[in-house]
Amino acid sequence: MWTLAGFAIGVTAAVLALTLLAYAALSADHVPGARGTTRLAFFHPFAECGGGGERVLWAAVDALAGDQVPGAREDVKAERLKGGPREGHNKDAGKKTDVFIYCQDVSTQEKTSEEVLAEHANSRFNLAVSPASFRVVPISHRNMLVPGNYPRLTMIFQALAAVAVTIECLVRGGFLPDIWVDTTGWAFGYPLLKLLKPRMKVVAYVHYPTVSSDMLIRVRNGERSYNNRGVVSRSRLLSLAKAVYYQIFSLWYGFCGGCADVCMVNSSWTKGHVDEIFWWRRKRASTLVYPPCDFTALSSVSLGPRDSDVKQIISLAQFRPEKNHEMQLDAVARVHRQTSRKFRVLFVGGCRDAGDYERVERLRRMAADLGLDHGTVEFVVNAPFSDLRRALAASIAGLHSMKDEHFGISVVEYMAAGVVPIAHNSAGPRMDIVTADTGFLCETAEEYSDAMETLLDMDERERLEMAARGRTRAALFGQDAFQHGFLRGI
Repeated sequence: MWTLAGFAIGVTAAVLALTLLAYAALSADHVPGARGTTRLAFFHPFAECGGGGERVLWAAVDALAGDQVPGAREDVKAERLKGGPREGHNKDAGKKTDVFIYCQDVSTQEKTSEEVLAEHANSRFNLAVSPASFRVVPISHRNMLVPGNYPRLTMIFQALAAVAVTIECLVRGGFLPDIWVDTTGWAFGYPLLKLLKPRMKVVAYVHYPTVSSDMLIRVRNGERSYNNRGVVSRSRLLSLAKAVYYQIFSLWYGFCGGCADVCMVNSSWTKGHVDEIFWWRRKRASTLVYPPCDFTALSSVSLGPRDSDVKQIISLAQFRPEKNHEMQLDAVARVHRQTSRKFRVLFVGGCRDAGDYERVERLRRMAADLGLDHGTVEFVVNAPFSDLRRALAASIAGLHSMKDEHFGISVVEYMAAGVVPIAHNSAGPRMDIVTADTGFLCETAEEYSDAMETLLDMDERERLEMAARGRTRAALFGQDAFQHGFLRGI
């Protein structure tokens, strides 16, 4: 107890000391902005990665630049004039906006970080972002946020790391922005921002709450998952202790998240949990802004026919533990044993670090152990958008198996490209995306294998009708809708 108390006191003292140092360093404001200029900064340390969070970042940067949605700012201003002030009302409307991104330095000898990231946004997300539309503030300690660094009390140490990285961003930038936009979900630095500059507008776009009531229920019920190890789930005492730990942590998280002036969420599931957990802002409900899908590019893919001799199924997800590729492989192996039809499954995803690459190698070994050869299963890492589009155009079905996936952008991409989704029956896919006549919702390996067999045996005309209905529904989640919603929010 005394050790824990001493640790807490030490951490508190360190944070206060860093805050004072940050305030002293920033009081001179080393990056002067032009008169009438609003400085908007995105907190996104892993900006060069290829997940849904990065798509949100670059679509938001693109919206601010006005490259893809001409006239969007005028539409937003007109709505504000009609409706009067609102939570997202921007007092600085009309000013020039300088955009900054706090992230790792990814420059090369030939190219600046801005050029590398702009090319990445174009290659991975089909977004024509100009390197002149933003400036990178390079940071060096983003790896402090990686959960693998903290085998025990992971969430607490990551939260403290988020505060430290927030301070590094401010010191490295040499200024306090007018608008801070967090597109990663690290809310623990928000109180510090409001302390340093009370008039700073803190904008949060929440993909997934750091802790949710669903997580608490799983721990209390002793359910084993990627973030609840077997040794804990089998012990009542350890499960109780972890539930208390989660409850205390959720109160802290709720206070920090509640310090945001504007809170946008990506799904109905996330909205329900955020409105419950962010107790510090109970009177200000979050705003639902669906994440962007490149509907225009993907919907240009022909719906069919896709009745080749070897039918293709695709799995599109970053190679992370919560995506549960293992259950997908188990389901594929069941289909492989039970059907005489020829098919192949293409696993396409992004890798952030060495741990993700190691995970891909383990999945390859698992596939071999299950008797799935290279002709049946193939893994593709960090594919550019052009390759992804071709893979979707050749696929009849798309797999998604993450439980409580906040939204499920890959499911929308399947539907936009005419691929029938086989998604997990929870959270975003169930509440917002998939309907009974546009795809399948599953929970067990058996249910996934049954759905795959159904699609492999399905008449091509029936599949085309289902794919067409899915494409119509996917249009609700287009990029323009996100960009207009984001601009209204800030």
